[in-house]
Amino acid sequence: MSNIKIVDSHCDTLLKINSGEIDFFKNAAAHVDLPKLSQSGVVIQFMAVYIHSVYKPGLSLRRSLELINNFLDIAKDPKLIHIKNKEDLEIVISKYPEKTGILLSLEGAEPIESIPMLDIFAHLGVRSIGLTWNHRNMIADGCNETGGLTSFGKQIVNRMTELGILCDISHLSPASFWDVISITQNPLIASHSNCHALCPHLRNLTDNQIKEIAKTGGIISITFYPDFIGLKQDVNSIVAHIRHVTDLVGVDHVGIGSDFDGADFSINNLEDSSRLPNLIKVLKQNGFNDQEIAKVMGNNIIGLLKKTLPRR
Repeated sequence: MSNIKIVDSHCDTLLKINSGEIDFFKNAAAHVDLPKLSQSGVVIQFMAVYIHSVYKPGLSLRRSLELINNFLDIAKDPKLIHIKNKEDLEIVISKYPEKTGILLSLEGAEPIESIPMLDIFAHLGVRSIGLTWNHRNMIADGCNETGGLTSFGKQIVNRMTELGILCDISHLSPASFWDVISITQNPLIASHSNCHALCPHLRNLTDNQIKEIAKTGGIISITFYPDFIGLKQDVNSIVAHIRHVTDLVGVDHVGIGSDFDGADFSINNLEDSSRLPNLIKVLKQNGFNDQEIAKVMGNNIIGLLKKTLPRR
C-alpha cells in the first residue's frame, strides 16, 4: 500500500505560514508541512485562503492577497509544484514521490467583488473556491443563513466553470447548495464535509445532497474536524463516514479533506498529515480493498482535477 497517492482537499496551513508560526519546509508545530507531506505520501495538498471575520468585508481582498503571496512564495521551492492546469497535474503524478503538488483554494469568496476580479484570482492560480464560510456574502448564504445564491453569485458560478475552477459547496446553506445544483452540471466538490445521517451538524451533508453531488461526477471529501464526526471521534468513525458515502453513491465519489491547521484538534493516530497512512490501514481493516482505498485516498480527486482543470 506504500504506493498509494494521497490527496487532501482542505487545510488552513497558510494561516500559520502567514503568522510566522511555522517554517513550512521544516518539521513544525503544525498539522501540515513539507516533511510531513513527503513522509506520508501526499501527492497533492489543497491549501485554502481563509479570511477571519475581523478582515470582513473591507479588508478581505488585501488579506486574501497576503495569503496568496505566502502560497506563491512556498511554491517556488523545487520540491513543490503549483497545480494550475492539467499539464502541472501530470508532472506531479509522473514525478511522484519526488514532487508534491499544491493547489490554491479560497475558503469564502468575499474578496471576489466582480467577474474581472474572479479572472484575476484565476490568473493567480486559484483552482477551487468555496463560495462562503458559514455566513452571508455577495455571492451566497452560508450554512448559518437561510437564503441562496444571489444573481451575482450565479454569474460567478458560471464563470468559474468557464475558468476551470472547482465549485466547493462546503459551508453553503441548503438553499445555496440547491441553487448551485440547479445551474451547473459540472463536477462539484465538498472539500471538507461529513454525513448528516451519522452526525446531524448543519455543516454536514444530507443523503440527498450527497446523491446530487455524485450525479455531477463530484466528490465528498470526508473531514477530520471532530465536531463533524460524531460522539466518538476516532479513525474508525471517520471511516464510517467514508463507508456511508460509498454505500450511498459508490466509492468513486468520496475523498478526504482533513481541515488540518484549521483548528487545534487531534484525532488519535491521525494527529497530523504524517499519520495519514494510518487511515489506509483502518480502511483495510474495515473491508475496503486496495483499489477502493487508492480511490478514497487520492485517485478520485486526481480524476476530478483531470476533468475540471484547464488544459494549460
